[in-house]
Amino acid sequence: MDIVIAHGLNEFIKLKRDWEELNNLELHNQDYYLSYSWFYGLLTCADIAPEKLCVIAIFENKKLLAIFPFCINTKRYRGVKLRALEYIGNIYSPLRGAIYLKEKELAVANIVAEYLTGEGGSDWDLLDLIDLSKKDSLTYKLVNLINASSEEKIHSEIGTNIISDVSQFYDSSAYFNSLSKKLRQTIRTGLNRAHKTSNLSIS
Repeated sequence: MDIVIAHGLNEFIKLKRDWEELNNLELHNQDYYLSYSWFYGLLTCADIAPEKLCVIAIFENKKLLAIFPFCINTKRYRGVKLRALEYIGNIYSPLRGAIYLKEKELAVANIVAEYLTGEGGSDWDLLDLIDLSKKDSLTYKLVNLINASSEEKIHSEIGTNIISDVSQFYDSSAYFNSLSKKLRQTIRTGLNRAHKTSNLSIS
């Protein structure tokens, strides 16, 4: 297996075709919040752009097996500044996790854990992987492997996602109006920025 790290936007964009193919191969990957488009939007339109990209892609015979859309941000932990490895968007993304082929998840978890505790271990101090989807068994395997092999790192507790039942709403407008005023304003700001900086049209 080969590991490819995208540290910049141009390297991230090169993953687009393989990423979209991987999304379509497994049902658990087919969520907008795990799509290339969602993460590209976070990186180019949102106010929460990460300080440093660390998107990990695993290939085997030139076939993409998994993507971990990680980034590294500086955070304070008990008054100390630490470099946190987290998923792009973190708490601002409704769904966080890896995109992967289930049949290869154990082998992928091992190679990524080896990288993050070895060659890539000097880039981060804190593993901030909270509120993960229970469907993402790959990230859980990865966290367990890192916990077992690296006593020097600080690890955040893994929690569960909060799921919204949207079936009670007649349409998207009704759901949008049910959100808090602050969240509606954040969404409007992002949409306005997208309209101004591109030909994007959202209705």
